[in-house]
Amino acid sequence: MSMKSVNPATGQVLREYAVLGDDDLETVVERAVSTQKELAERSVDRRAEWLLRAADGLHARREELARLMTAEMGKTFASALAEVDKCGWVCRYYAENAASFLSDEVVDSGARESRIRYEPLGVVLAIMPWNFPLWQVFRFAAPALVAGNAGLLKHAANVPGCSLAIESVFSDAGFPPGAFQSLLIPAARAETLVADHRIAAVTLTGSEPAGRAVARAAGQNLKKSVLELDPFIVLADADIEGAVETAVQARIINNGQSCIAAKRFIVSEEIAVEFETRFIERMEALTTGDPMDPGTDIGPLATEAIRTELHEQVRRSVAAGAHLSVGGTLPTGPGFFYPPRCSGSGRRPRPSHWQTPRTSVSVRPYGLAMTISSRFSSKGCRPAPCSSTEWWPPIPGYRSAESNARDTGVSWGYSGCASSSTSRRCGSATEARIEPGSGCRPAADRTGCGSVRYRHFHRSV
Repeated sequence: MSMKSVNPATGQVLREYAVLGDDDLETVVERAVSTQKELAERSVDRRAEWLLRAADGLHARREELARLMTAEMGKTFASALAEVDKCGWVCRYYAENAASFLSDEVVDSGARESRIRYEPLGVVLAIMPWNFPLWQVFRFAAPALVAGNAGLLKHAANVPGCSLAIESVFSDAGFPPGAFQSLLIPAARAETLVADHRIAAVTLTGSEPAGRAVARAAGQNLKKSVLELDPFIVLADADIEGAVETAVQARIINNGQSCIAAKRFIVSEEIAVEFETRFIERMEALTTGDPMDPGTDIGPLATEAIRTELHEQVRRSVAAGAHLSVGGTLPTGPGFFYPPRCSGSGRRPRPSHWQTPRTSVSVRPYGLAMTISSRFSSKGCRPAPCSSTEWWPPIPGYRSAESNARDTGVSWGYSGCASSSTSRRCGSATEARIEPGSGCRPAADRTGCGSVRYRHFHRSV
């Protein structure tokens, strides 16, 4: 049995990879358990040194890794370069802050001495998606490894080359053999692995069905699990031209294949016609083509199955009463391209029951991010109060770090109140300018991918 790496821009098979057999998988897990004990005994400074080397390695292999991402899942080369840079940034961030994050914390309990100590859990299994093949992994791996955990990566089946490349980044940086290993196995075997007593915790980013399966297995075996499960609101006083430009970029990020990409647009009635007209004009002007071409706005979808599913969603939406303003036809020729489409309806079509990030503008029953476009932050923040902050279960090794947006007037975060005429999305984060004194804060940043319960404002690279 093998895994095939297919170039979505051409439909051609790049390479076939052998899948791990049962004996090989057992060897990998045993090596992870043994190495994790060694890793936990090393000093934080030593582990941080290796993580800094990993950041250096990412920089040295920047173009190589970016080309690999583009070849395996079709994101534009420019966005792939930015993703490599962001992975280097997160490695440096945790390397530079690990000592303070992991230091003992003395607490007053009334006893002679009480303190909180952060210790690694053990071996952490990560089940990761293809849409950000490096970033989704490094945001978990950097804090987990520097805290003394070992990592096992079960990546998406269409990015096996990226999976193996990530393993090589950590091994080349000096981490002991077995500290971070890639598992080329089918999804069914990953669920079985969750139940293995040697796996201390599991983190997953994926669909609802995958989340249910992992949560069920983790719950039955008392394992810590971290699961990642977006309206774009335009108020009447918004800068329409700026809001349209932000809306288009928020929709097409990563060829539209981002969990936080804007999919549902809620526009004040008095500006709805003008917003829609300008939005459609901008979408029609986008260039779909070779992801390696600097002039390309949108590359192919990651797999043929994704394109087939998306086209079926469009067909069902139209049947349910939606009207197409742009796109909606299946292109001919090589590659898995699907030009953007826009639809609207007085009814509420639901093309998909579970999360399906694509290049279409559709309705989803829940979301990960919100953007509000308004000239006044105090007005814009009301629909997204600070109570939207989410808290994630901790993996020992990363603790709370909080700064006050009201002191600086500017905050960068993954989701939450994105309110002002200058709000925009960049990379896999939402950038929002918040006026001093507004008292509005974004929801919890997920840079640590569930590594800890915390609130932290940061600038995404």
